Amino acid sequence: LVTTKRKRYNQYAARTYTITEKNGLHARPAAELVTIANKYSGDSWIRTDNMEINAKSIMGVLMLAATANKKLTILYKPKKEAEEFYKSLEYSLIDKVLRKAD
Repeated sequence: LVTTKRKRYNQYAARTYTITEKNGLHARPAAELVTIANKYSGDSWIRTDNMEINAKSIMGVLMLAATANKKLTILYKPKKEAEEFYKSLEYSLIDKVLRKAD
């Protein structure tokens, strides 16, 4: 659920997003994110400034208490499936809650 040891970027594909929703990453988009993560067999994690949680756990995602304008890095492994994973994620959550960070 929550890890104390941070994942190494060189083993994971990583994309950084900013939360655009004024209410932050609340229950409905968090559930959608977890549903997408669970569709893929790969290992997916969400990293914030001080926490890293399993993206397949609704409790973990809600525990982030991610507010508006907070940056999240979503990690995915294996890298060969990552593009498809990110496309699914962006198709359903971009413009609703997240936007790619510059």
